[in-house]
Amino acid sequence: MVPHPDNLENTEKVFRATLPEQLAVAATPYVYQASDSAHIGGIYAYEAPAYNVHEEATCLVIGGSYKGEPTTYYRVDFIDTDGNYLELLRNHIYTFKITAVGGEGYEDEEEAFKSKSVNMTVEVVKWDQGDMQDFVFDGQYILGVSKSLIEFDKAASQDIVIVTTDYPQGWVATVDQVTYPWLSIVSQNFSGINQKDDLVIGVIENDTNAERTGYIDVTAGRLTHSLKVVQRIGSSASLSILDANDNTVSNIGFITYLGQTSITPQLFKVVWTPATSDCVISEVVTGRTGFDCGAGDNPAATLTIQGGTKSYTLQPDPVLEAELDLSESGDPFLLKQSRYTFTVDNLEQHIVVGEQVVGVFAYPAAAYPIDGGSYSYTVKSNVA
Repeated sequence: MVPHPDNLENTEKVFRATLPEQLAVAATPYVYQASDSAHIGGIYAYEAPAYNVHEEATCLVIGGSYKGEPTTYYRVDFIDTDGNYLELLRNHIYTFKITAVGGEGYEDEEEAFKSKSVNMTVEVVKWDQGDMQDFVFDGQYILGVSKSLIEFDKAASQDIVIVTTDYPQGWVATVDQVTYPWLSIVSQNFSGINQKDDLVIGVIENDTNAERTGYIDVTAGRLTHSLKVVQRIGSSASLSILDANDNTVSNIGFITYLGQTSITPQLFKVVWTPATSDCVISEVVTGRTGFDCGAGDNPAATLTIQGGTKSYTLQPDPVLEAELDLSESGDPFLLKQSRYTFTVDNLEQHIVVGEQVVGVFAYPAAAYPIDGGSYSYTVKSNVA
């Protein structure tokens, strides 16, 4: 779903969630396994408003053993330091740091989900990915940069990488100028934790008649992230995914329900330079099934495209009853979703496209007899 214009700051960054008219609640929770006492990346959430009560709010339920006892479960919410619920926004990262555990949690996940948080103190840090692209995390601190690939033309030039960290002693950038004498750090300044600081990188003119590559290491404590610097002998590559209004887009969503006869199409296009470079496409299924392109274009139908621009019209078919698990123990809320990756030279851009089934389903499905008796029905719904 494209952000509503009223929810954008300077037409670029979101500051408020854009929600469909009918919200779809997951019928079953998403489960992730942590390793080395941490889970880094890989959890993707839909936008959500800042609810005022925990019964309606999106949350995490974390399972763990306290002092060797059997696993219990803790609810942690998206809240700020004042205890206010946070909106979940696209292009943002939310980092949860467990700072203290005072005792056991709840016996099972469902009880923890329905209850208030107990015995676990968590610090929630919100990062705006509108500026920041890549992050590294060591389980305690985080280091982020606005980009990891910096490309220059042949001419001498400078570029800025935004760096942020919550490591108390800050970050520092270094370059081996014996190995890369053409590459330099013009300026760097750590102004404070969670601040966005400028790292200015410079190159001299490339008169070697060959493309060259160098590296700059950005370090904060135990965290290190390498920036790749490429200086070409011609023009630099670029790659963008844009919506129908030429705004950058990374997610497109459709809502469908039984009995629907058609779905309004949505558009996006891929634009890249140089136009002579191939654009390579790949697809990863991120829903229960992959996105069903229906009457629209299939971005993965052709895995290599040329020409510098390619437009796609997305129009999935409405869901059919035969596609859904309508058994009383089943999950009828099908999500068909794929992540498409477009690659030009060393550049990558992604767009997630999904179709979510919404509705209300009653079990058993037989009509209600008008005979004065009492009957019980099970109702499943992911709409308000």
